[in-house]
Amino acid sequence: MKKTLIKVLATVGIFLSITALASPAQIKIINHETDIQQCKLHNIQGKILLITSQYCHACQEMEPRILAAIKKNNLESKLIHIHISNPKERAILNQKYHLDAFFLPTLIVNCHAFIGEKPQGFYQQLFADYNENK
Repeated sequence: MKKTLIKVLATVGIFLSITALASPAQIKIINHETDIQQCKLHNIQGKILLITSQYCHACQEMEPRILAAIKKNNLESKLIHIHISNPKERAILNQKYHLDAFFLPTLIVNCHAFIGEKPQGFYQQLFADYNENK
């Protein structure tokens, strides 16, 4: 328990240090399902961005379903998977994509953010639609 708390506090400390280096206007915090404006600015056009954490129970439940649907639709080359519990990966999310996620899991497809658990067939349909609209 103590080690986990230390890891969480270290992650939060690193996150605060990283975000302090960037101006608040640069990083968009995703805290609800939404279309992400200025998709080019965030460098996510045509990409599938999956944001999870090892401390997130919903992530552990949904991640295998999401990854299976991505694989079934041959979209592995479009996937960017960020584990924000890893400070280096969170830094990439903040610095390269100018994003951060408040609720997890967060899935960004076609510049639209989906948050939390979804029904069984949701991801398969989402990625089938993505393939149709390429």
